[in-house]
Amino acid sequence: MKLSKRSVEQAGTTGSRYFLWDEELIGFGMRVEASGRKTFICRYRSGGIRRQYTVGRFGTITVDQARGEARRVLGSVSLGQDPSAAKQAQRSVLLFRDLVAAFLEGHGPKLKPGSRKDYESALVGHAVPALGNLAVNAIAPADLNRLHLKLADRPYRANRVLSYVGSVFSWAQRNGLVDKGFNPAADVQRFKEPSRERYLTSEEIKRLGEILRQAETAGLPWEIKAVGSTAKHVAKSNRAEIYPPHLTGAVRLLLLTGCRLREILNLRWQDVDLDRGFLWLPDSKTGRR
Repeated sequence: MKLSKRSVEQAGTTGSRYFLWDEELIGFGMRVEASGRKTFICRYRSGGIRRQYTVGRFGTITVDQARGEARRVLGSVSLGQDPSAAKQAQRSVLLFRDLVAAFLEGHGPKLKPGSRKDYESALVGHAVPALGNLAVNAIAPADLNRLHLKLADRPYRANRVLSYVGSVFSWAQRNGLVDKGFNPAADVQRFKEPSRERYLTSEEIKRLGEILRQAETAGLPWEIKAVGSTAKHVAKSNRAEIYPPHLTGAVRLLLLTGCRLREILNLRWQDVDLDRGFLWLPDSKTGRR
């Protein structure tokens, strides 16, 4: 029959796989699975061997699009080419998921633990599911733009994912895995990130100071949420805990310096200059400061 939108839609299931072949374009057909899934294919001979080329699934592409691709494939066969073999060869090239794995293995140890964790979360959690099966040299800015738009509700995260993918391609260039200058992430426009700047009000600072003083002196109340038979053994008194000065001092340092949490909690005495009132941060987010 002539494969058309109507004939393809009317093709039902028979309980097993079968094929329909187009009467106009010899070699162009459709495979219908027992499940009802319909896939356009081409059959041809190359070097005396029968080959089959998968064009695409009905619903993803139209009949006319499939016919046009089949004409191109069969035309290349008449010129002595073997599209199926070429497609198999393309599958043997480096895939994006393998590049990401190589990047995390080869460059991950050079990252700070927190940075490496964020890279893995972004690349493995977002980029690989979207691009993992694509050949690295076939990835285009349009592919990355689609990934970027999927995270439009989280613009900050979307930009970080794109930035990390760009880092993967930059690393691949340095290691000779892709051509110099090939980085499709560089051509994708980033989202504008809303400001997240936040300052405590005078009232909030006052309340925080009162809580810190209470924590150091009378202590802060706490509770045990007991479950089952152990509930009756929970102490009824002494439910206030006095906090050590190094803990409340850390909170005050965070408040007065604007440092990041780990920059204060990971401080060493050798980085503290009490005479001049300096804290030397040897490995901060922006380098030594």
